[in-house]
Amino acid sequence: MDSRTRLLDATTTLLADRGYHGTGMKDILEASHVVAGSLYHHFPGGKDELAAACVTRASREVGARIEANLAAHPLVDAVRTFYEAAAAGLVASDFRSGCPVGTPAAETCTLAAPMASAVSAAFTDWQGALTRGLLAHGWPEDEAGSAASVLLSLYEGALLVARAERSTAPLDVAARHSCAIVAARADPASPPDRTRPTSA
Repeated sequence: MDSRTRLLDATTTLLADRGYHGTGMKDILEASHVVAGSLYHHFPGGKDELAAACVTRASREVGARIEANLAAHPLVDAVRTFYEAAAAGLVASDFRSGCPVGTPAAETCTLAAPMASAVSAAFTDWQGALTRGLLAHGWPEDEAGSAASVLLSLYEGALLVARAERSTAPLDVAARHSCAIVAARADPASPPDRTRPTSA
């Protein structure tokens, strides 16, 4: 694996675990096994540029998963899958690892412009992916955007609380409510008995 990819992978994990201000240059270099000269070669702007690149990459990857999942499954199943994956990831990391966008987002007011812009753009892109997915499943245009915003807020908020409480219970609750939201509209791709909200 090349040094640039190692930097991105290591920093993305650190951002999800510790946020932006909790991640130091020494942490990044140790986790990536890359020397400082190589970091500045790939990211002349240093930590700010590297962190923003991590958020942008995570945004693209997660956005693509959102779109693929919504395209391949009935809405309730797609939503439940995301929550199940989040819960499994939290348990596997002993509740250390959160979202590489959501964790630093809590620090937005103290982030430098490149990082703050990347975080904001990521949420906008994810809401757009959710909106397009809802539209594809028959939601009206005047409701899809606001529903996508609520779904995204429920997910990110539940993930934050779950880490704080060291429990997947907040994710379970948010999953039930999110499934209820998407089940409120008929989904032509779903059999009738699969549009009922169930426990995640």
